[in-house]
Amino acid sequence: MLDLPGEGLVVGAELFEIEAYRLTVLDRLEHLGSDGSISFDAGGGTMTAIVCMKLEMWLDPFQLGFLSDYHDRKFIPSWKR
Repeated sequence: MLDLPGEGLVVGAELFEIEAYRLTVLDRLEHLGSDGSISFDAGGGTMTAIVCMKLEMWLDPFQLGFLSDYHDRKFIPSWKR
């Protein structure tokens, strides 16, 4: 997901509840808190969720455009297409 308010598509996703110690591991994998990381903690509606945002430059050289889910052929292994 990119941090581009007002652009793109509504994202379809699944929510998972995990133990706090596992979230700490995921935060380390995503480099949360390091230079260039952005953290949003916002709610509204019926569910609050944490998402990982990426900078546009991280897409190069894989400029895909906007996706609403990861069912794009680029994310499906060739043997399953």
